Amino acid sequence: MSLEDIYSNQVKGQAVGGLPSIGSAAPPIIERDPNVRKLEQDVFARMHELVEPVLQPQQAAVADVAFVSLEDAIKELAQMNK
Repeated sequence: MSLEDIYSNQVKGQAVGGLPSIGSAAPPIIERDPNVRKLEQDVFARMHELVEPVLQPQQAAVADVAFVSLEDAIKELAQMNK
């Protein structure tokens, strides 16, 4: 494939929006380098890996839960204060 074929198939006729033009001239035709695109995507993916929080598996907390009457709670508090 010659450079002329590459230009006519991939570059020619592609307009870039958002760029100012001078007078009635058409905006410049710009094509980003595929290597730059890949680098940009790799950097973004790596940054996302670093920023993404690492979730630790939650350990099941085994708690001793029992019903305590009001009287028992007051007695226990009184014993703690002694």
